[in-house]
Amino acid sequence: MILQSQEPVSAELTVTSGEPVVQSTVQLAPGEQARFSIPVQANERITAAVASAGMKPERREIGLSLAEAPLLAWVAPAAPAQSPPGFHVIAFDTAALPENAGAYSSIDALVIDRAMIGALTERQLGALLSFLAGCGRTVMISDTPAAAGMLQGAVGCSGRNFAEAASPDAALASLNVILDSAGSDVPHATSLATLGGHELDAWYLAVAVVAIGMAAMALAGIFSASLLTAILVPALATLAGLWFMQSRPVDARLLVWAEARSGDRLAQYGGLQRAMSSRRGDFDVPVLAVLANPHSCNVGKPKTWAWDAQAQRYASARFAGRLFANASLCYSGSFPVTRDAVARTNAAGHLELRNAGPAALPRGALVRDGRLYSLPPLAPDAVLALDPGPGLQPADVIEREAIARTPFDRLAILWPLDLQSVDKAPPSGQAWLLLQVGAGPAQVQQ
Repeated sequence: MILQSQEPVSAELTVTSGEPVVQSTVQLAPGEQARFSIPVQANERITAAVASAGMKPERREIGLSLAEAPLLAWVAPAAPAQSPPGFHVIAFDTAALPENAGAYSSIDALVIDRAMIGALTERQLGALLSFLAGCGRTVMISDTPAAAGMLQGAVGCSGRNFAEAASPDAALASLNVILDSAGSDVPHATSLATLGGHELDAWYLAVAVVAIGMAAMALAGIFSASLLTAILVPALATLAGLWFMQSRPVDARLLVWAEARSGDRLAQYGGLQRAMSSRRGDFDVPVLAVLANPHSCNVGKPKTWAWDAQAQRYASARFAGRLFANASLCYSGSFPVTRDAVARTNAAGHLELRNAGPAALPRGALVRDGRLYSLPPLAPDAVLALDPGPGLQPADVIEREAIARTPFDRLAILWPLDLQSVDKAPPSGQAWLLLQVGAGPAQVQQ
């Protein structure tokens, strides 16, 4: 989106693409074109309006044709001899690639020529690397083997969704292999909501306020025969209760679940930020800058997003102000992980766990055969003989989720994570990492 003004002005930019609406305050210099990239949900009609104080709003409407088939973004000079079955192919040049990683959510797979990557801007390259880190299905065309270079280091999911090919037709064959071997994703928002339990604190508080008010009225009726007291006490109790509930801050919580396999450089995560307002009136929920790809969940959708044009990210989301309204924001992305562990059978036939990572493993819980075992801290390259005992049953919903997401014939380790690095994260936030243990070579008895 390009805006231009003949004089310096601060304008309000509003982009409407279904629901919710995206709003941003932009600064325009006289005679200079300003380009803004704002990711919005795809819709058949997208309307952009810009207005400043004392000026008539300017509006533009864009029409889109939504594809029914999955989209394959083709960023290469040569087209394949035949289109992949089931896909709608859209050809892009490098200038059309997005500068925001969230825009890649509109496509299902990407084929890109190695020679065209060098023409990307810094923001475009950053968005592409974020797409790769989030396990985006990608095939790179290159006539030089192992030419991925920097891209290879950013690929998530141990490279399961990334491949190199020497020609367009070979790229389609590699893409079919990626699609056939697609693995499971991290839990969705509905699953994360069950991990945090039910948000009943605001309801408990409201019941307590009502109970205190009724008790005050009952005591006034028992110990006073004055008509004025009988009128004032209920009125004051009602006003005090309303003031107390209106002055309460928004109750916010954050849940993050991350998963990685042995040997992964990046762990994939899903996040759920929930809030409940105990007062009337619209309220804002800050979008956490450290967590990637903020988007609406299935429930508690915002009605307005605030876009920070300078920082190129969402700053907050505004929700409708109904009493006890629920608000939900979802996140997804990846972060570097150095923890690694492999299991092997020793010469005596017993199972051992080895810390195969460069850092010490903290205390955690080992998931094995549907049971849990206490895992002590383990130094790098240290080996631990696994307890063959019966183990423990899961004690809470977190441990049950870890067992459910671990294949019965595999091992996994569950750790809680610290959210102190997430700016503005609620104090009651919780995060976990589930690492699927790899299989090491068995020792042969001499």
